[in-house]
Amino acid sequence: MELVAKPELDEQKLDSLCREQGRIAAELGGLVFRNMHRVVQMLPPAEREQFLREPGPHMGPGGT
Repeated sequence: MELVAKPELDEQKLDSLCREQGRIAAELGGLVFRNMHRVVQMLPPAEREQFLREPGPHMGPGGT
């Protein structure tokens, strides 16, 4: 909000914040994927198949 409140937009600061936000989002996405992979690998084959086939809270937007 500090950046929004200033009368002049600091483009360099904005770019820096956007890059950092993207880096954090990518890191979080990788952690979520790795964790889901570990969980799926621990499931018995039938449960694994069902988990992968049926959409649910484990699926992101668009079923990915």
